[in-house]
Amino acid sequence: MKTSEKIIHTYTFGCKVNWYDTSSIERLLEKDGHGKVDDSQSMTPDTVVINSCTVTNAADKQARQLIRKVSRQHPNAKIVVTGCYAQSKPEEIKQMQGVAHVVKINDQYKLPQMLGWNDEVKEEFLPVYSKRTRANLKLQNGCNAYCSFCILPYIRGRSSSIPLDHIIEQAKFYEAQGHHEIVLTGTHVRMGPRPQSSSQILRGRPGDFGCCSKHESSHQLPGTNHADTGFDQGRSQQPAHSTSFPYSASKWKR
Repeated sequence: MKTSEKIIHTYTFGCKVNWYDTSSIERLLEKDGHGKVDDSQSMTPDTVVINSCTVTNAADKQARQLIRKVSRQHPNAKIVVTGCYAQSKPEEIKQMQGVAHVVKINDQYKLPQMLGWNDEVKEEFLPVYSKRTRANLKLQNGCNAYCSFCILPYIRGRSSSIPLDHIIEQAKFYEAQGHHEIVLTGTHVRMGPRPQSSSQILRGRPGDFGCCSKHESSHQLPGTNHADTGFDQGRSQQPAHSTSFPYSASKWKR
């Protein structure tokens, strides 16, 4: 590790979209050699990034508890809070001891500038690494459904798709890293990008899953076996509704 590198700890609450966003933040902070993510959390951090969830009141409470815990354990660290809870109640979080920055979801790419590492930053696509066997790949963000039980459209805004070229590049990057299965995810996957032909990324017709607040799909890389696509059991909160459906394997090229 370089002596000038800042030690970073990250924590993630909630859905697979948040897990992907955290991976993006980690790649961004490590990009220019300014930061080093300490996965083992064995070193004293200079910066702690908390990616929050707000699907339930319990999720908000868990985020506040973690902020207080980190503030006690690492009083000299800069605490950065982002994610859905930070988007919905930024003023509430700003008043908490130790919080240096509350970052909106669409401003996560500005983190190096907020931390004083770069004078100027621009939004750019960076393929991310996954620390999981089944890598998450975000297809889109936001939702237009506005279901009566769901706060996500008000938090993440209207649906916007990730450019298809970026999705393909990320999928190939995962394959090059040795991943045999990719989990396609988004706030509402059915509102994601539409390939021009069946030879592009997705082949097969997704199941009819209506307007649930969160959906995901498991896509197998060539030569792999199908596995169940349930949400991770170890995470703090699960969305109110979730549905998964399989896609058949196809070539990752246009």
